[in-house]
Amino acid sequence: MVGVPKTNAISIRDLKPSDGGLDMVRLSLGDVTPLQPLHLDGGQRAEMQLQDGQVVMLANEGVDQRLFELLQRVMRQGEALLQTRSDATIDKLVEAALDLVPPKPAELRLQDAVARFRSKFLQSEPCYVSADLHRLSGSTGRNLSQVAARMKTKGQVFAVRQGDKDLFPAFQFDAQGKPWPIMAKVLAAFPDRMTPWDIAGWFVRRNMDLGGAAPRDLLAEGDARVIAAAAQAGEGPVG
Repeated sequence: MVGVPKTNAISIRDLKPSDGGLDMVRLSLGDVTPLQPLHLDGGQRAEMQLQDGQVVMLANEGVDQRLFELLQRVMRQGEALLQTRSDATIDKLVEAALDLVPPKPAELRLQDAVARFRSKFLQSEPCYVSADLHRLSGSTGRNLSQVAARMKTKGQVFAVRQGDKDLFPAFQFDAQGKPWPIMAKVLAAFPDRMTPWDIAGWFVRRNMDLGGAAPRDLLAEGDARVIAAAAQAGEGPVG
């Protein structure tokens, strides 16, 4: 809550002409006024009056200004954050604030490249849904997700997420819907940082460690080189 200005102030007096600049900004819970960062070059002096409940942020020159915008949006929801004290709610509010901060052009290009790859993958690579694997397995159970979920939990297969569905690339399976025996060892070899979509991309790209073959094409024959190659995945640029 914003109150009357205090008599004390924050003073910046130690910047030398040779020093880099500083950016200062005042933030308040629930404040909806436009953000007005104060920039100080080396050699300048400034005082910033504080009001009740305000927070002052100092950042070195060159900081991404969107960081200030993100923090301001979080502060606008500050009262709700303090009242809920729920980690899940706080995460949602921070994510919502982050979504409103415009991405950099490089981030937009990366997002576009990722979207184009995923679209191409789904158009060119057959995938099963859980009901398909249930049917192929010959299961008579009523739970159509059980077969796929069990294989995924055991680390025998992986799935990429599309909307609210798990999609299981078909190259992991034989004609009866059983995972190739080598799949579990290959998946276990991947570095932990690899996401399901990273793994999907790795399987379909030509790999020089495999003589230029795509790893998916060597699964049926159980080529052990695929396991060693999976352990090295993610060391180079992804594209």
